[in-house]
Amino acid sequence: MTERRELAVDVLNDVLAEDLNAVRAYQEATEHIEEPRLRGLLDELLKERTVFVKELHEEVKRRGGEPVKDETLSGKLKGAWMSLQAAFTDEDTEALMDDLEDAEETLADTYDEAISRSSEPDVRSLLESHRMRIHESENRIESIRGTLRSG
Repeated sequence: MTERRELAVDVLNDVLAEDLNAVRAYQEATEHIEEPRLRGLLDELLKERTVFVKELHEEVKRRGGEPVKDETLSGKLKGAWMSLQAAFTDEDTEALMDDLEDAEETLADTYDEAISRSSEPDVRSLLESHRMRIHESENRIESIRGTLRSG
């Protein structure tokens, strides 16, 4: 595998690992959240991140790489996802929204870093597409937060 291809696979796998973290966290969250608007949001995020995982997995394979099979938790990323998982065992919707927002921001940061590391145009395009959808998710989270606050 060429150096450029190896870098592309590494970048894709870094993002894939975080999307796997998101899928796991959102799967668990949907099992505990009963508030309909919040559960609907979590369902949407879960479906979207599952699509991200599939697309990233396929792209790693297409480049001759081995996709990561499980999430890898490290540093600040671990903190964001673990906070989210702890929050949905609580009934504190505001705290859950804060942690959900933090988790999505962490995912966005991971994508931003990956985009800056990527030299392959098609990889950048895929990552930028996902990053744009994460931004839209952040807006949806803020909108749901507003409706939950207003009752």
